[in-house]
Amino acid sequence: MRRWLLALAVLAVPAHVAAQDTVRLDPKESMQCAVWASALSGVVTDQDTSAGLRFALSYFVGQYEGATGRSIKDGHDEAAVTEVARNPNAFSARCQEHITQFGTRMRDWGAVLNELGQRLVAEDQAKQSGN
Repeated sequence: MRRWLLALAVLAVPAHVAAQDTVRLDPKESMQCAVWASALSGVVTDQDTSAGLRFALSYFVGQYEGATGRSIKDGHDEAAVTEVARNPNAFSARCQEHITQFGTRMRDWGAVLNELGQRLVAEDQAKQSGN
């Protein structure tokens, strides 16, 4: 029952909450940040950092594919990829900023969902105790 209530909480998120932080990355930049995250995830030695970079890779691939409607494999721009490969540090600040902003949005959304879920559970419990 609680899972069902949490699913309803997702549907109950007001549209203005979702619209406030609309993010559209340039597809080329999404691809380049995906390349950046992929390259770094293979060379860092810290497992948590590597896992975070793989998460970032998935985010950027999703941004690219969602914006273009093409697989990142099929839409790959060799010049853009080469630019990252030759100077990955030039992409660190902007790609990190995008993923940090995404993390903040996910944290904020999680708080909204948690609050809604708690309210729905409390309402369900109140109904059950009133019967």
